[in-house]
Amino acid sequence: DTFVSSTNLTRNYGTDTSLKIDLEKTTFLKFDLTSLANQPVINAKLRLYITNNSSVTQTIKEVSNNTWAENTITYNTQPAKGVTIAQISGTSDATWKEIDITSWVAVNAGTIASLAIDTTGNNNLYAASRETTNKPMIVVQTQIEPTSAVTATPTPIAPTATPVPVVATPTPTQSGPTPTITAGVCPTGQLV
Repeated sequence: DTFVSSTNLTRNYGTDTSLKIDLEKTTFLKFDLTSLANQPVINAKLRLYITNNSSVTQTIKEVSNNTWAENTITYNTQPAKGVTIAQISGTSDATWKEIDITSWVAVNAGTIASLAIDTTGNNNLYAASRETTNKPMIVVQTQIEPTSAVTATPTPIAPTATPVPVVATPTPTQSGPTPTITAGVCPTGQLV
């Protein structure tokens, strides 16, 4: 994860502890969703830890080019942003914000996938980056077809320079007929 800035066209912010979104700054996130291949995604939420709230709305957009790397991307080298898949609003300082991105995760399950967050409003939103203990993540719930129900506690995975797969430790339960696994996914630093 990182951000780029139109006021510093060639500067890289890959080690910054904040992800910044304002009129001049766009945040980029890359996720390893390969472990979700062939799994029906029931629910997926992007979780960001807000460090500076905003009174305006930010847009989350898909990014089809995943060749960017957090330690080299700049404003001049940023990939093109695609269609809006969700919006962020109503943020508060020092809290987690969850944004539903189920459809996007379902379409991209089994791949490495990127998102961009920008705004047309004139008020900064900052979130903690993966360089902090409050890393961005996607929490995913999938439906599986085992003979008995299995659940797991969301497990955020510490991101590294290369993608780390989603891992959930199943725990047998006596729950109802719809088995699920919930797992955490964290952004990666670069494409495999």
